[in-house]
Amino acid sequence: MGWHLVDDGDCVASIAEEHGLPVDAIWDDPANADLKAKRDSKNVLAKGDAVFLPERTVSARSLAGDQRHRFRMKSALIDFRLKLAQEDGPLAALPYRLEVEGKFYPPTGDAQTDGDGFVAQKVPATAKKGTLVLPTLGRRLEIRIGSLEPPTEERGLRARLRNLGLLSEGDDESGLRSGIAAFQGANGLEPTGDADDATRARLREVHGS
Repeated sequence: MGWHLVDDGDCVASIAEEHGLPVDAIWDDPANADLKAKRDSKNVLAKGDAVFLPERTVSARSLAGDQRHRFRMKSALIDFRLKLAQEDGPLAALPYRLEVEGKFYPPTGDAQTDGDGFVAQKVPATAKKGTLVLPTLGRRLEIRIGSLEPPTEERGLRARLRNLGLLSEGDDESGLRSGIAAFQGANGLEPTGDADDATRARLREVHGS
């Protein structure tokens, strides 16, 4: 089918859903070997990445010719994870409901964040935004889904630091270095302000993705 250029909010699962292809057929295609080596996760890509889309294959199945048959493609889901924390630690066992494309996750009742403060749900691969409802805090948070880039990219680095409360949307290069240094100091790393490999790896671990 050719090459797909990744845009904001794209991941392999959403691309597969859009083109009617299995996720593994895309990710495991030999043409995507370099991309697999470059990115740790098929669901955390950077804008501008090129993903090869193989041709669709159709498996044969014997069916009765005098009957009507209906086939339904199962919609792909992706794991949505978001860590909620405050200065004194993660917000564990906090009730929440996640609303995506007019549906709630979970469908009935409130879920709770886990012991590390993570919201964890499976949502449609094509979802781009949602609302996180925190009833005990009286808060509604508008969230973007699938827009997180790898921490090797500056946009991915900035997004994770913002999510951890260490960076503001309009911070310049000096603010970025201060945010990195603050993260390093809080996580047992030398606070140099430089995003070296050890810092990016620890940031991915603390952020949860």
